[in-house]
Amino acid sequence: AVERLFFVPADAAATSQEARNIAARLSGLAAGATLGELDSLKKCITSAPAVPAGLIDEIWEISQAPVKNLPRTVVEGANRLIPAMAEASPGAFKNRIQALVALLESSSPSSALAAARA
Repeated sequence: AVERLFFVPADAAATSQEARNIAARLSGLAAGATLGELDSLKKCITSAPAVPAGLIDEIWEISQAPVKNLPRTVVEGANRLIPAMAEASPGAFKNRIQALVALLESSSPSSALAAARA
């Protein structure tokens, strides 16, 4: 059901706003989930043949740079989804994590900005 409701529409999303809406709905589901429900959701995500790249991008964006018009619970839900998404698609997160580490290790604002843009 998760694939049918979230992954297939995300694959077909014509605009980034459509993909963001799908990611926000999935994040909202994760935000309201109990620990058992979250574990089931993780199993659905990690056992899926492929998680759409656009969905991964939008979940990451929601969790890292919250959009003003999204409820806080959606941002929290996106943060709860990151581990499952990273397990399902580790390559999609490698560069993102490396950029965050570079930001944390940087000693000046200009080098932090350069690391973020890399």
